[in-house]
Amino acid sequence: MLPNQMDPEVARQVLRASRNFNIGLFIFFGTICGIIGWFVVIPVVRLANTPQQAKTYPITRSELGEKWPFTVESAEVNCVAPYEVVIAVGEAPKKLYAMSGLAKTRGIYQDLKEIWALSDDEIELRRLGRKHPTQVWRKDISPVFDPAMKYCEAYFASR
Repeated sequence: MLPNQMDPEVARQVLRASRNFNIGLFIFFGTICGIIGWFVVIPVVRLANTPQQAKTYPITRSELGEKWPFTVESAEVNCVAPYEVVIAVGEAPKKLYAMSGLAKTRGIYQDLKEIWALSDDEIELRRLGRKHPTQVWRKDISPVFDPAMKYCEAYFASR
């Protein structure tokens, strides 16, 4: 046997191992694609296939007065999935801001802090030049968050 030739039995074992490795890669990447489909594609398809008026509702500064926690004048609460609540702001295409913890963990929405107003105490501290080095106080978001969560829970419970 020449040095660059392989024993036929060894060649068969290498070929078998190569096939098993390729099958393993196929299974691995198929699983990854399935996971991505479950967490990304299905919610997007679900979002596209549900009627807009049934899972959204508008909110405005004039409705809440002093309790309004945002820097924008109006917004729209969107129920994307159970416990996944986002706030839509602006004209089409609207910017979507994560409001619930689940929406934040998805990593596909804007940070709510961009439109979340500073508290009166924080504004006063900054005016006095006494900004806290690590903490920023913001307005209470519960006047928007609590009704939004109840609305979305009821919406998905009825489906």
